[in-house]
Amino acid sequence: MLAAGLGAVPQVLAQETFVIVPDNPGGGSGVGNAVATSNVNVRRGPGTSYAVVDVLRAGQSVRISNCSGGWCWVNHGGPSGWVSQNFLSRTGSGGGDSNVRRRACFYDDIRFRGRSFCVGVGDSNRDLGSWNNRIASISISGSMTVKVCEDRNFRRCEDFNRDVATLPWWLDGNISSFRTFR
Repeated sequence: MLAAGLGAVPQVLAQETFVIVPDNPGGGSGVGNAVATSNVNVRRGPGTSYAVVDVLRAGQSVRISNCSGGWCWVNHGGPSGWVSQNFLSRTGSGGGDSNVRRRACFYDDIRFRGRSFCVGVGDSNRDLGSWNNRIASISISGSMTVKVCEDRNFRRCEDFNRDVATLPWWLDGNISSFRTFR
């Protein structure tokens, strides 16, 4: 059962069609910085039987307080909670985002939910095929720019260099091509 105030949040929030693992796979346990290797649920306790309190997005940075039995207590910009250690990659103890892999993820629902795919710097697609007119939000990790276009072949475009939880009305469900660059 979900806590009061969370409303009708579904039990399973994170959905990812595939996992992109960062260049710096980690291991071990205990305190440190990490990034989520895919969308993953943050739970009230250390196991899948506990309620979901938030979702980490692929590439999102967290601070690990402690780990036990394959689950880690994490602090981040949202509610703190337990995350499966299998979906976290150590980034070292220093601050900043120098270890965050540059990538953009496109989602078919607002607020980084639903099906998704991710790309790196320098990737482009002039015709999104089955993803044509389906993108509703974009998450951007690291320092990069995403150019999304209403038409195929990069026409009528808009640039973004930070997360877009809800696209402007003229782009919501109306993206047919994209490019990424630094």
